[in-house]
Amino acid sequence: MNGKKTRFWNDPWLYEKTVYTIIPTLFILCEQREGIVADVKSGEIQITFRRWLTAKLQTRWEKICSDVNNFQLLESDDIIIWKLEKNKRFSVKSMYNALTKNDAGPFHKRIWKSKVPQKIKFF
Repeated sequence: MNGKKTRFWNDPWLYEKTVYTIIPTLFILCEQREGIVADVKSGEIQITFRRWLTAKLQTRWEKICSDVNNFQLLESDDIIIWKLEKNKRFSVKSMYNALTKNDAGPFHKRIWKSKVPQKIKFF
């Protein structure tokens, strides 16, 4: 991956999960939420925060910066991989199965109890 199409905060590129998911407080405080990995790694975008970070957040941010610096970008284009299918390709069935896997889970409500206008909910 060359990082030219991968979002720094919202795509899982550095860790198994997105940086946003791991430390959402940093994302909330960040002033460059739409940064691209290649731009951050090259120094074209400098990540700054709206206020001083607590000691704990600063330590976590330093760990992320260290991991970013150690991450090697390649010449190949970024690709999208769908982790819910063995063939790594998106399917509506795999998405539906993931969302309805547990009827009591948080995603079940998003499908069947979503707040949408009645004329759309009918469908």
